[in-house]
Amino acid sequence: VIDSDREAREIIRNGDPIKYILDAFHGIYVGDYILAISLIATIGCQMCLNTLGLHPGLAGESGKGKSYACRAMFHLLPDRYKKSGSYSSKSFFHMGMEPGTVTFLDDIEKLPDEWERMIKVTTSQYQEPYTHYYTDLGKKGDDKLSKVSIPPRVCWWITSVDANFDTQILNRCLTLSVDESEEQDLAVMRKQLEQAKEGTHGFETTDKVLVSRRIIEILKDESVFNPIRVKIPFAPFIDWHNPDNRRNLPMFLDTLRGFAAFYKEQRPRDKDGDVLASLDDYNRAVEVWNHIEKGQISKMSKREMAILQIIIDAGDAGITRSDLIQRSKLASSAISKSINGIKQPDGTYDGGLLNKVKGLIKEDTLEDDLLTRKKRAT
Repeated sequence: VIDSDREAREIIRNGDPIKYILDAFHGIYVGDYILAISLIATIGCQMCLNTLGLHPGLAGESGKGKSYACRAMFHLLPDRYKKSGSYSSKSFFHMGMEPGTVTFLDDIEKLPDEWERMIKVTTSQYQEPYTHYYTDLGKKGDDKLSKVSIPPRVCWWITSVDANFDTQILNRCLTLSVDESEEQDLAVMRKQLEQAKEGTHGFETTDKVLVSRRIIEILKDESVFNPIRVKIPFAPFIDWHNPDNRRNLPMFLDTLRGFAAFYKEQRPRDKDGDVLASLDDYNRAVEVWNHIEKGQISKMSKREMAILQIIIDAGDAGITRSDLIQRSKLASSAISKSINGIKQPDGTYDGGLLNKVKGLIKEDTLEDDLLTRKKRAT
């Protein structure tokens, strides 16, 4: 029987914690390296005093593995630091969550208004608790003021088909997706057949799973009340090409810090005892952002990007809804949701290409909707 605590501590001091966790992940789920390592970065951010937090938002077609991939990484988290299930509006305040908890919201079509506000506040004040005050009837019939809190550094993992959420939510998310290629389909099929041969379902509690959980638990336990500060000594030499988007650079730097946090026992420290990130952490962050940059800037899902490209390819004349359905091979309801987003009680829409893409125009005609995008639009 493996001594998971001793093995984990040895890996933290002298091994490669991220590689070990990735290997454990790929024992459950095949492929999607960028998605897996991005989820690891969100966990690393929770160990740091000077991050603004990373929150993955996964959008993609149903049945392509986005929920399964998240569950695979979620399986590697210690029980104390994860929550998933069905929730009422105020239940998050009453769970007694630990600082640094990962909360998995799976297959969400529309976030309730109270959840949206809660996620906005907890992501905006990531390093602080979010307190809810309420009145409670005392024993003598008098009102008593009580309070409950969501702790700092809570991370939200959200999966959906269309990611039609409030823009402020999308701006706080890492825009991630799973590999939907035919090659990935075949790789998943081979993995499923291999598991069938071995009589496993993928979510067994193996030695690798136990050691991965212990690695994360040790690092998180040390950071609950004493999170580390990660400094990037080479930061002034980073050449960032998109300064007009003021959210993405801090998110890139947090990705870098999140990776460095896993190697805090191996990275040098300065005179203040702060961890100094290395070029290895930088290169790993660059690898992630080279893959997610397009979606991160546009905040569009793969489906939305594909639909927009069809509209652009149609030229100045535009394209009718019926032709768009034919060329995209998507259902009418999927096209409507991708174009318009989710309808709100006040009649407005959240998400959708019409809200995300400047210059995209929909003309309602008697026969068919016409969609065009102005060339000068950005």
